[in-house]
Amino acid sequence: MELEKLFIKCYKRICLSPTREQITSRIEGINAAKEDYDNSDEIMELLKIYYKLSLTQEKKDKFVDCFYSIDQTFDEQNEEEICILAGCVLANMLYGDNGALIAYFIKLLEQFFDGSIEELPDLANNAIINFTKEQVPDMQVDIHNLENNLEEKIAQEGNFTEEAPEIIAESMEKIRVNFNKAINYIKNLQKENIKCQEKIQVLSWIMGESSNLIRKPLTEIKDIEGVLILGMELADLVEAPGPFSAEAFLHKMLTKCEKTVEEITLTDLVDNQTEALQNIANEKYGKNAADNILPIFTAIKLSLDVDEKKAWLSAFRKIYRIDPDEIIFSVDIWLRLVYFECMIAKLI
Repeated sequence: MELEKLFIKCYKRICLSPTREQITSRIEGINAAKEDYDNSDEIMELLKIYYKLSLTQEKKDKFVDCFYSIDQTFDEQNEEEICILAGCVLANMLYGDNGALIAYFIKLLEQFFDGSIEELPDLANNAIINFTKEQVPDMQVDIHNLENNLEEKIAQEGNFTEEAPEIIAESMEKIRVNFNKAINYIKNLQKENIKCQEKIQVLSWIMGESSNLIRKPLTEIKDIEGVLILGMELADLVEAPGPFSAEAFLHKMLTKCEKTVEEITLTDLVDNQTEALQNIANEKYGKNAADNILPIFTAIKLSLDVDEKKAWLSAFRKIYRIDPDEIIFSVDIWLRLVYFECMIAKLI
């Protein structure tokens, strides 16, 4: 959905009859923000504005200024408008350099927080499909052959011919072009080799039906533990943004684990992991989890900082303003969310 149509549709939820001037100035502000928020730290600022998470006033003012500098009538106190504008910026960055990171963040955070733009999750799903679909690489190299009898055309009887400068220049250009094509061909081969290795590793993991982390068959692992183990293991095997069929792979592997529950809260999910597994998770993917808006790994880190179960709940509530006791999903969904958090951590 193009910028203007999405923005107008969303904006009319808070302003029934926006003027042409308002729409134009807001779109200019969105484009300005796209340029300003171009790294992972700044993207997380946008996400915190959109999902209404804690953020310093200075960083909020930075975003507001993208619009106020264009239109001095912009209401910097209108939180709902600011929220929708942040969402529109994110939507229009989904196919850019940081698109995969933004898409995974949206797929993750929509499970925990209410977003103001109902189209955003679908846009994120489409972006992930686009980033993870199989591409047929162009492996053909069209080499520009050099002239036949080149030496004779350049020099005869020890002297340069009249055409020599032009022939030498043309030959050098062909050599330059061929060299660049060869380099690109090698790069394509390297990329394909990485993809092939990734596929082999994932296939071996699936066929082996065992855990690489704790060296046990999946039949000896409870599904609650499998949520953390399998999400990390698949992330370990792939490069971001990961394979298109990742969620199907995860589901298949989870069905091999010992089934214990249908649904579980975040509180019970975290408190039913062994300390050893929590330490692995924290070390591999949980660094700066709270700053990086990774709720599950934040909860794991907080649980490691206390001696008793549930003692981490109050610290978690302060960070995210949600109650882990009230966040309940199927183990399948929890597994996907762990995988999303791992991929985000790899992309940041």
